[in-house]
Amino acid sequence: MNKLSNLPYVGCNDYPPSDYRRIEYIFSKWRELAKKYGYEEYLTPVLERAEIYEAKSGEDIKKELYILTDGKGRRLALRPEMTPSVTRLVTKLYASSPKPLRYFSIANFFRGERPQKGRDREFWQLNIDIFGSESIYADLEILMSAIDLMRSFNAPQSSYILKINHRKLIDYFLSDILKIVDSETKTQVVRKLDKYKKLTHKEFVESLHNIGLNSEQIVQILEWMQSDFYNIANSFSQVTENQGFKDILFLLNKLEHLGYSENVKYASDLIRGFDYYDGMVFEVFDLNPNLTRSLFGGGRYNGLAEIFGSDRIPAVGYAPGSPISIFLDNWNLWPDFDAQKVNYFLPILSENLVVPVLNLASNLRQTGKIVETSIDIISLSKALSYANTRKFKYVIIYGEDEYNKSQYLIKDMHTGEQVSYSI
Repeated sequence: MNKLSNLPYVGCNDYPPSDYRRIEYIFSKWRELAKKYGYEEYLTPVLERAEIYEAKSGEDIKKELYILTDGKGRRLALRPEMTPSVTRLVTKLYASSPKPLRYFSIANFFRGERPQKGRDREFWQLNIDIFGSESIYADLEILMSAIDLMRSFNAPQSSYILKINHRKLIDYFLSDILKIVDSETKTQVVRKLDKYKKLTHKEFVESLHNIGLNSEQIVQILEWMQSDFYNIANSFSQVTENQGFKDILFLLNKLEHLGYSENVKYASDLIRGFDYYDGMVFEVFDLNPNLTRSLFGGGRYNGLAEIFGSDRIPAVGYAPGSPISIFLDNWNLWPDFDAQKVNYFLPILSENLVVPVLNLASNLRQTGKIVETSIDIISLSKALSYANTRKFKYVIIYGEDEYNKSQYLIKDMHTGEQVSYSI
C-alpha cells in the first residue's frame, strides 16, 4: 500500500494550536473592530456559480478561479473573494432592510496562483462593507475604520500608509485630458499606470508608445503621475471641477481634522480593481524598509449589484487578509500569548481522588476558570514537569492530605508561591 503524504495541498496550510492562536488573535481584532462600528456578521457559501466572478472580477482573479462542475454540468467556483458573494446576498435583502446595511464577515478564500509569502492558495480575509448609502460620509467611515484597524494592532504611526485615489478622477484624466475614447485603449493605459513604480522610466514610456499613445499624451501622463494631489490642480486647472477630485479633497480635509491624516495620502499610481470599483479606492501599505508591500485595500463599487438583475446598490468596503500576519512579524507586534494565558492544571494524584478531582474541576470551570485535568493518574513531580512544559500559570494540588482537610492548594508556577483554599 502506497503511503499518503501528510502535507497539505501546496499553497494551503495546517494550523496547529501554536499557529492557530496567531490567526485567532487577528480574527478577534477584526471582529472587535467591526462590532465597535456597529457592523453585523454574515457568511456566504464557499461554492458560488462561476459566472458571478467572471462577470465583474479583474482579469487576474478570473484566471485564478478553481472551477468545479457538478453532476448537471453547472460550473461552480471556490470563492476567490467576498465582494460578488455579499453583493448577491444583499440583493435578496436590500428592499426590505433599513438602510444603510453594515455587514462584515471573516472567511476563507481560494485562488489558483503560484504560492509566495503572503499569497497562498487558501487565505483568510475580513470583509467589511456599507450598503445603501452614496454619502461621502460612508467613504469617510470606511477609511477611518481601516486606520483604526491598524491602530488596534498597536501599529506605530510610521509603520503604514493609506493611499487613496478615485475612479472618477482616473476616468477624467483618461477621457478629458488624454482624450482617449476607446475603452480597450483606456483599459491598456490603466494597466500601465498600475505598473508605474514597477517599471523603469524607459520601460514605462516604451509601454505607452507600444499601445499607440503619442508624445504629448505621454508627457501629460508623466506629469500627472509625478504630481501630488494639490499640484494636479496647478498643472491641470480644470480638474478641480471633477467630482473625484472634490471627493478626495473632502476626505483628506476631514481625515486631517479627525486626527487621521498622518497615515493618509493621495497616490496617482493607485489603480485598484478597475473592473468594478467606480468611486473612491484605497490601499494600505506596510512601510517596512526591507519590503514595502500592500496589506489590504478597497473602495466604492456602486454598480456591482446590476449583474444580479438588481437596481444599482451603493456600496463601499475593504478586505484585510493574510499580509496582516507578515506586518505583525515585521514590526514585532504579536502579544506574548503565554503570558496572556491564565490556565490551571489539576492532576489526578490517586485512584481514590478521581471523582473529587473531576468535581473540583467542574466547579472551578463554572466560575470561568480554564482547568485541564490529567487523563491518567500521575505523580505530583510528573504533574509539575508537565505543567512547566505546557507553560501553565497555575497547578492545583489536591492530594489525599488536601482532600482529608477539605482544601486544595494553588501553586503559582512563576513564583512558586502556594495558596490554600477551602473546598
